[in-house]
Amino acid sequence: MGVVQKRMFYQHLSFLTLLILLVNFIYPVYFEVEPDTNRYSSGDFKDLHYVVLAVQYIAMCVIVVKNRNQVPSSVAMIFLAFFALPIVGMIVQLFDSRLYFSWTSIALVVLVAYTFLESTTTEQDFLTKLYNRQSYETYLEHLIEKKCSFGIILIDLNDFKQINDQYGHHKGDQVLIDFGKVLRKCSPNQTMAARLGGDEFIVIIEKEKGIDDYLASIHLLLKNSVDPLLKTLRFSYGYQAYQEGMSMDELYMSVDKKMYNDKRTKRSM
Repeated sequence: MGVVQKRMFYQHLSFLTLLILLVNFIYPVYFEVEPDTNRYSSGDFKDLHYVVLAVQYIAMCVIVVKNRNQVPSSVAMIFLAFFALPIVGMIVQLFDSRLYFSWTSIALVVLVAYTFLESTTTEQDFLTKLYNRQSYETYLEHLIEKKCSFGIILIDLNDFKQINDQYGHHKGDQVLIDFGKVLRKCSPNQTMAARLGGDEFIVIIEKEKGIDDYLASIHLLLKNSVDPLLKTLRFSYGYQAYQEGMSMDELYMSVDKKMYNDKRTKRSM
């Protein structure tokens, strides 16, 4: 569950809540407060309140469960626990309507979500919109901690400096952007593509048998590109399957060595 996805979800959540409140000022569909007595009373569609809460929580649960392999279990539990608060508040109010816990719990959840998002750095590379190095390393730590079966592919574009020198850095940036799009199109489930920096990319594949197909799909998309530069773009790569006990540095050093061996081999051909 990426930060961008979570941010979009909470934006929609906040917009929906604000819209209902604005409508409520015109016509008290939710609740009404008498100015003179400051007395609270439910509106004609008070049950809508509980439906909205239930839909919000179910949607959040679906997002967390769907992306459970890409976030630490502790983070997932925190989100599920905090989003359970509005449901608890709803149940409490069903037994005693004078206890207004629902809106209080919603305000608390929105505050916690906002604080979490604003204190979390972006996961995207600013140029290619792939994942960045930090998000890659965070996900890699998660896979190692869970002792998952996976491998990484380190990709380095061949002769990229010549593209910058001959066509300019603007064209070079566009090539990086387009190559990032190719990686996204080729990335199935359980695959994460990130840009480490410059013309260096890294892909985490959790299904080892899909490596050859993944690389073949990259070559095919480049070959079918309408951009002449992408048609002739070549890259070197190294692959290393994770072995239990390997550190992040050992894993990267191994795949980096294999990538440079592949680059030297292609230069001598």
